[in-house]
Amino acid sequence: MDYRLFVGSLLLLGASLVAQNPPAATPPATKGEASQDPDKTQVTPRQQLDQLTAERERLEREIRYVQDRAKNAKSILAEKLAGPATTWRAIDAGSSAPKVVTPSAPKQRAARMGSREELAAHGVDVMLLVNGRPVEQSWFESLRSYLDEAPGSATPEMRAQRAMFDLIRNEAVASAFEPHQADDVLGDLLKELDGGLSWADAAKKYGVVHGSAPDGKFELTRNSVFGSIFENAAFHAKEGVRARPFRNANGLVVMQVDKIEKGAKPELDKVLGTAIQIPYEGGAELLQKAQLALTTGQVDLVVRDETVLKMLPPMFQRPQTPPGMVPVTADQAQPAAGGRPVSMNPAQRNELIQKLESLQAQMQKLRGEATEEAKQQLEVLNAQYAEIKAQLRSTIPVAAPESQKPAEAKEEPKPR
Repeated sequence: MDYRLFVGSLLLLGASLVAQNPPAATPPATKGEASQDPDKTQVTPRQQLDQLTAERERLEREIRYVQDRAKNAKSILAEKLAGPATTWRAIDAGSSAPKVVTPSAPKQRAARMGSREELAAHGVDVMLLVNGRPVEQSWFESLRSYLDEAPGSATPEMRAQRAMFDLIRNEAVASAFEPHQADDVLGDLLKELDGGLSWADAAKKYGVVHGSAPDGKFELTRNSVFGSIFENAAFHAKEGVRARPFRNANGLVVMQVDKIEKGAKPELDKVLGTAIQIPYEGGAELLQKAQLALTTGQVDLVVRDETVLKMLPPMFQRPQTPPGMVPVTADQAQPAAGGRPVSMNPAQRNELIQKLESLQAQMQKLRGEATEEAKQQLEVLNAQYAEIKAQLRSTIPVAAPESQKPAEAKEEPKPR
């Protein structure tokens, strides 16, 4: 029998048996059994969201980095291709310092005598012209009378010089501005005050005097920071009545005095009131320039006569050569053959040196005082001191007789 037929019959028999008895079907896994795996860490939806957020931020950083690198590819490549920076080391032997040129101070202008026609054009009461602006005799007399009420330690000559200096300062500063501008503002202010505008509101709108309160209130004593012209107007005003407008170094002033308190002596008098400042139009820079011209003596002064000339502060007077002195020439100013410069007469030299020492003592005393009067006196003394120093350095003596020569000359004092 062929074995192939036998094997085929066996296969057919097995197939028929399987068809008659099929295997049992495996039941499908439930949803709960499929989601639970004891060997696998469970992840919550919140954790999955955090992971996706972190992955997105990482991808954004990588994108920005790639964009930045692509943008700066040229500069990065240039830095890589550039070689190391070349450094040079050397010894600095120095160089010649440039010549420093110190600008010389402007030469002070001395007052001059005016012609009759020049002064007559401004009125018969004019005693002085300051940059073409008149100063009347009545202004000077009023201010000097006020200073005489509480003279203090100042001499009559110093009080006259202070009054003259304050008047010159006012007109010198005013000459640098357009006066009509402040006058127009003054007219507007007076109309508003007459219309019922309060002094406090006017002070906020127009401005206050330096040294007063923000609302314009001031408390004034003699020798104050407000100056002698302001003090003169305040002490001679009527209580509760608006005073006549006047000019100070910063512009125009409108004042009303509320109360005048008399002290045991004039130095203790006090004034309470309100003041409004109308400044000059032009700014602080122009004002500072005008004040600097005054302090450096760059003022054109024309006086009426010799009496007015002598009352001016020394800085405005023409230097006088002391008796027995002659101006030094360029040749005489050179050192003599022995190596020492030519000196003046010892007696006259000592006299000038004693004046310097006296001025030094007075200036040292005034430097400890903070009043306006002390400052004015100090300016006058400083000008006198500089004038005498200039005389010592720019003059030589006429030889004195042997009998009048002192045994030893003093040394020239140094400024403190």
